[in-house]
Amino acid sequence: MRRGLTVLLPVAVALFAWTGAAAADPTSISGTVPNGGCDGTRTVSVSGPSRIEVQVSSTSASTHVYGEIVAPDGTVVAKDAYDTPSGGNYGIRVCSFYAAFDPPNMQYRGIYGTAAAHQPALPRQAADIATTPVDTGAVLGATASINHVVYGHGAIRTAAGLAWVTLRADNSGHVRVSIDNVARNLHLHYTRGMSAVFSKNSVRITGHGVKLTVVDRARDAIALKTSRLTASGTVVRGRFRIAL
Repeated sequence: MRRGLTVLLPVAVALFAWTGAAAADPTSISGTVPNGGCDGTRTVSVSGPSRIEVQVSSTSASTHVYGEIVAPDGTVVAKDAYDTPSGGNYGIRVCSFYAAFDPPNMQYRGIYGTAAAHQPALPRQAADIATTPVDTGAVLGATASINHVVYGHGAIRTAAGLAWVTLRADNSGHVRVSIDNVARNLHLHYTRGMSAVFSKNSVRITGHGVKLTVVDRARDAIALKTSRLTASGTVVRGRFRIAL
């Protein structure tokens, strides 16, 4: 009996201390998102300053589908995670950047959750499963054993306007790269013959005369060299992610 009290008493105290602040159980979501658009908004109500997080993966070949968080007034305030200043009816929705080699509509799956402000809202294991890239030929919900992956869609400024890069690569040898610069009529798209070398927060892609380095940080950066365009700089639109 005394042993039972020794175990249960700290638990009861912990539950009392964290009532209303602990992370809520994640909610699973799935559906279809248009290429270059968003699906419907789901309401997420919080009673005070809170963390809202959403993680998604999809059948997008470039895997640049992401979660978007919307404030009560309809303003988009963040992607993937946000600390609300107060309570209210916020919203989440799933969106994608446009990619010419993606279909008009793509399936996605994911999870979202809430917690106390500045605290993780999604259990790490659940987030990893929810965001494992889904192959276009796979059944939605399947997982893959991939340790290194980079994905995203972003643009840097050049002397000839914005240069857009769409990238999805992993350490199993699958690399997809698209490079677009309208001013120079440059439209490159490769799904084979490219290689990726990962480091702590960057990846270097080479092949077909292209050299591309992407750095994942607070302000993502790109260094790009092709036969017709050489440029580098911080990403001014979009974003990239590297997971090791």
